[in-house]
Amino acid sequence: MIEEDKGGVYQIVNKINGKRYIGSSKKLLIRFQEHKNNLRKNTHCNKHLQQAWNKYGEDNFIISTISLLEESELVPSEQRLIDSYIFKELYNLKPKADRLMTGFRHSENTKRKMSLSRKNYKHSEDTKRKISIAHIGRKRSKEEIENRIILKIERDKDNPNRIRGKNNPFYGKKHTEETKKKISKANKGRSHTKETKLKMRNKSIERWASKKELFNV
Repeated sequence: MIEEDKGGVYQIVNKINGKRYIGSSKKLLIRFQEHKNNLRKNTHCNKHLQQAWNKYGEDNFIISTISLLEESELVPSEQRLIDSYIFKELYNLKPKADRLMTGFRHSENTKRKMSLSRKNYKHSEDTKRKISIAHIGRKRSKEEIENRIILKIERDKDNPNRIRGKNNPFYGKKHTEETKKKISKANKGRSHTKETKLKMRNKSIERWASKKELFNV
């Protein structure tokens, strides 16, 4: 499994027709999750990739690392790979690797506007149907589950109160007995890797330390 601080060049490949998107990132694991989250929400900035994802379904796409690289090598390597394909074989929006976005950070105001636009966004009934069909019978892999756990830990570090208390959409609600049984059944026999266990342990220690400080224990 890729460590979240590793950078490199990657691809998102359509298993049906071989068409692909080529990109690079300083943090591959986080970038992979960003792609998946946006594609699943139908809010991806690349309309060609989004349309293909909606048409063929998530199970017909695979995201993989091509090579692990230092930050200074990312854009040149991405460009060489793009140049090695006929452009119409790619989902990339343009034939040049985007140097302007390397290390780019949106302003807080821009982030807020992007967040509001996504909150107010609603899928069409046709898109909902396609997303539903694409997920029928699909089970998340062990690696995908662990990646989501690690990503959550990283996000909680940046904003620990993001979904706590009344900010949590499940605040004041309770699972039904049937739901509890389903969750229990889904988690039976599942085991985390040593890396994930260590991260979860460290996170628990951080929470306990913050509580001790808060309550003066």
